[in-house]
Amino acid sequence: NLLPTYSRTGHAMFVACDSYDKSKVMGCIGIGSFHGLPLTEGIGEIRELVVDKNYRRRGIGQALLEKALSFAILNKYQKLYLETTPDMENAQSLFQHHGFKPVRLQSSVPDFFTKHSPSEQQIKLKKNKTEKQAFPSYFILELSR
Repeated sequence: NLLPTYSRTGHAMFVACDSYDKSKVMGCIGIGSFHGLPLTEGIGEIRELVVDKNYRRRGIGQALLEKALSFAILNKYQKLYLETTPDMENAQSLFQHHGFKPVRLQSSVPDFFTKHSPSEQQIKLKKNKTEKQAFPSYFILELSR
């Protein structure tokens, strides 16, 4: 369902291809409104940042993220949200390098995050892991105007 998702106004998918063989996709990133919110809300979501394992550690993820951030600013997003899995430490470092802050699941997290966040059962499972493995998995970036 990539085409219907990313062909709407304010949504995009960027794809990085190998310069020698354009048929080889090195990575991609998607950006769009958070969980279908109207663009006027100004809350976006980074999705599907994936870099093929054969092309990692070459700055491709960083270039894709920077492209998505530029797109977000042009489309007047004020906040960007993203999710990672707990073991994606390199991706988490990349996001934090670009200003994303970890979001902890707590009562002060706005409703639009908590209602789409993991269930209590999933949270209990995470608590059984070490703090490093369990968090952070959710990030937010406040974009300057």
